[in-house]
Amino acid sequence: MPFIKNKIKNILGKKFDFQIGFIICGTQKGGTTALDRYLRMHPEICMADKKEVHFFDNDKFFINQKPDYLKYHLNFSPRDRHKIIGEATPIYMYWKNSIKRMHNYNPDMKLIAVLRNPMDIVVTVYEKMKANAKGNFTNPALFTENGGHISLKHRKQFDFI
Repeated sequence: MPFIKNKIKNILGKKFDFQIGFIICGTQKGGTTALDRYLRMHPEICMADKKEVHFFDNDKFFINQKPDYLKYHLNFSPRDRHKIIGEATPIYMYWKNSIKRMHNYNPDMKLIAVLRNPMDIVVTVYEKMKANAKGNFTNPALFTENGGHISLKHRKQFDFI
């Protein structure tokens, strides 16, 4: 019950007469999380309460001609000291309708696209998968399925390249 009371207090105490000024989008393992963390440290920047809001890539918010941006704004807690508000949802860069939706929301919104050399990403993802597999990632069976290619199950982890 305290959670619900705190959520209601938080919603009732919020002002919703603001617009988001920038969005960070980009490639997986490109540095969007690091940029989000750095910007959170700046006293005049308000970032979303959590990284990856996923508003503009969620079709359920855009079924009607006029989306309810209150649902978007609930993800932010701006204070008087904040001069700009932003968020980081990397997948927006790849989502077909997200850019148009952002423009309809705020035509002056700035996009920060974080990119990285795809070969560097492959090495990083490989090393992370290897570490997460606790030594089992070097199992040749992973690469011998499908005629010598990495298995479909594991290939999905690389679909962003």
